[in-house]
Amino acid sequence: MFEKLYLNQCRLVTFSACESGMTDPQSISDEYIGLPSGFLYAGSLSIVSTLWTVDPIATTLLMVRFYHYLKRLPQIKTGDVAIALNQAQQWLRTLTSKKWARIQNHSQFQHLVEQAFINSPKRDRKKFQQALAASLHPNRQPLPFANPYYWSAFVAIGI
Repeated sequence: MFEKLYLNQCRLVTFSACESGMTDPQSISDEYIGLPSGFLYAGSLSIVSTLWTVDPIATTLLMVRFYHYLKRLPQIKTGDVAIALNQAQQWLRTLTSKKWARIQNHSQFQHLVEQAFINSPKRDRKKFQQALAASLHPNRQPLPFANPYYWSAFVAIGI
């Protein structure tokens, strides 16, 4: 990556997968060498990554909202990535169960889920449906994603 990747035209790299912002926990180095730093070195100006295993439903909602906020900007300037991520995190942690249920029941949401699983094994679709149901479980009401586990793993670095 340090020798062959050239990303000077890349404004943002987003890793929404688990632990993409972590360095080797066994290393006692005081340097931050990991996947995000490789992309910064290659020229990308900003990186969004995660610090621990993330919930797939919360991650999907957070990423959709994050890009919604970015898309509304006429031009991404210094600090805008971090601001959009923070806005998405605030939105997710204050999303009510009632509003989340309305989103799940909306025909556009259901269509997108169908499209996402069109070529997937049935067990993947079933696992996703179980995760959706769990997100509305009574023990997670009235704010199903208020716990920092669901939103605070995401960090923005760069400019």
